Amino acid sequence: MAFINGPNIVKDSLIVCYDPSNSMSKVSNTVVENTISPQFKGTATSTFIDPSPPQTPNYLLFDGINDVLNSGTNFPATSAYSFNFWIKHNGAQSGGFDRILGTDGNRFEIAESNTGVLKIFEGAWQTSTVTLDDAGWMNIVVVEEPDPGLYFYKNGAFEQTIAAGRAMTDVAWRLGGNGNSPATETWKGFLGYFSAYTKSLSGAEVMQNYNALKSRFI
Repeated sequence: MAFINGPNIVKDSLIVCYDPSNSMSKVSNTVVENTISPQFKGTATSTFIDPSPPQTPNYLLFDGINDVLNSGTNFPATSAYSFNFWIKHNGAQSGGFDRILGTDGNRFEIAESNTGVLKIFEGAWQTSTVTLDDAGWMNIVVVEEPDPGLYFYKNGAFEQTIAAGRAMTDVAWRLGGNGNSPATETWKGFLGYFSAYTKSLSGAEVMQNYNALKSRFI
């Protein structure tokens, strides 16, 4: 196992790490490997566009039309989980619920509205106070645990708690589109890094991950 950013990220309960700046992860314009294990290989529904010439950070560019990254392995059933993104805008979203992440089954979905507001679906839509309106790269973390529910972080700082929550079932999931097959309501933007955990990250762990990659993106 190797990490381009060294030993500083939180590794406990880490199951997915897509890192386009890491040659272990970004292997072609249609395949993104998980740096943690052979599971969760991401396969694109269309060809992703890379920066030209190559630069740091490298990224995946989702066009908001048909760019979706499907995971080859279901997300495991768990009562607590965390999703960590480094993302950047590429213009406004076209719809009100354009999915950054979507799942089948019980439908846990992370979406951006056309006004840049982060929304979560977990049985019903929850609207956060987190806005994705920065011109540059942003680190967004969504943490789910049974009690009290959802935690939101932006650039390492705690933003909000929403008293909602549901366990994750064993479900297929994807980046850039919703839980339908084929995925619709697709997201437009740059994805520089994505990681997923089968636990709720603490505030200190969120800050640790932010500091580990901050110099690459900011």
